[in-house]
Amino acid sequence: MFRTPPLKSEAKFATPAKQVIDTDLSSSPVGVNFEYGDDKVSHNNYKHFLPTPQSPSISTPSAKGLSISTSNEFQYYKGSGNYTSPLTSPVSVFSDDSSKTLASSPAASHQKYIPHSSVISNQNVIDSLEDFIIDPSFKFDVMSNQVIGKGSFSTVVKAKFNDHFYAIKVPSSVKNSRPIYREALNYKIISSYLQLHDFNCDEFPILNVYGLTYLTKANYPKLRFHEVAPCLVSSNLSSNLETLIKRISNEESKLHIGEDLWWKLAKELIMGLIVLRDCEIIHLDLKTSNILFDAVNDDFKIADFTSAGLKTDILKEFHEKAQSGLSIDITLQYAAPELINNSGTPPTYNSDLYSVGLILLSAAIGQEPYTEVLRQNDRSNFIYLTECIKKNKVLDLLSQKSLNILQSNLDAYNLIKMILIDRVDLDQVIGILNN
Repeated sequence: MFRTPPLKSEAKFATPAKQVIDTDLSSSPVGVNFEYGDDKVSHNNYKHFLPTPQSPSISTPSAKGLSISTSNEFQYYKGSGNYTSPLTSPVSVFSDDSSKTLASSPAASHQKYIPHSSVISNQNVIDSLEDFIIDPSFKFDVMSNQVIGKGSFSTVVKAKFNDHFYAIKVPSSVKNSRPIYREALNYKIISSYLQLHDFNCDEFPILNVYGLTYLTKANYPKLRFHEVAPCLVSSNLSSNLETLIKRISNEESKLHIGEDLWWKLAKELIMGLIVLRDCEIIHLDLKTSNILFDAVNDDFKIADFTSAGLKTDILKEFHEKAQSGLSIDITLQYAAPELINNSGTPPTYNSDLYSVGLILLSAAIGQEPYTEVLRQNDRSNFIYLTECIKKNKVLDLLSQKSLNILQSNLDAYNLIKMILIDRVDLDQVIGILNN
């Protein structure tokens, strides 16, 4: 069994318990109606569970082994006379029959934004996403002026419900709904897996996403009139590892974020990779800005699954793009060499592990990978950077100062070297941490 290196505290993931979505719909009312702004949407009781792609591997951590509490402080009021199940869903949001029910509702066109999978049938994808829709009785007070993060196609803002704060990822428009639904499907697979194996989703080192909710201009003024936008509701974590690294001022002779916190980061990232492998998901965009940080409990959470997908789907997407002369979207600084060396090698679990090695390097030395090369921002340096990545020269380019910091902790240095240079696999890393 995977065992993390010793921590000072026995409560390795002692975060306050919050809601974990209960997927039991057996007591839900059958017919419910609600309104999103001026758009009336019909609900019915529709139950479908996405099967976990794979049972736990021999290296999968267990709730018992990690002393994780699975208690729920907040439930979704299933069976209550005043509330419906949070996982009942608008039949018309995704189905072709929507036009008969919704008439002019824009939600009727959402089917075209649903991600396609060669592993899961379209109907199962739709059913699983519908299972992930939060009961509209839960009205979130969206604080559109309190931005937590911003990406190319979405914005993460703070929201409040029942005196608890959450984060909501809102697409810039309904036309950018596809990444939201893709990410929701990934989180649905992961949360189903964690709940199946008795983990508290809010205490595991992957961001806890509670489900999908829908906002209109009445809730979020930046949306257009008559738009009904799917949004992801998650735990409210306003910081990330990139920010933490920049904020910390540490002694030059020690690991930048501190030895205890560095080892905790290493353990939590590896635990996250174990679960992703068991779910057959490749993340494809692991970097410091996508590792959220809970400053209250010193916990790290893997986030942003917009590029992620089931391994089979990622491989199919890779080969289809390659045949068209295109490449998959990656962050160059955190990419594994094989993904940019024109060898036709597709992403793997080991590609994600390599990215984790670069994250650990950054947290150790206090700088993003290839910082020295990127300081001169011109095309020749970009070409040089690409060649350095292809030849896996990331440790060779470290300054003497960074190398001294890294070698101040030989165990950490050896772990990083094994991941980045020796290219050991996940099971070998688990063995290293066990020893």
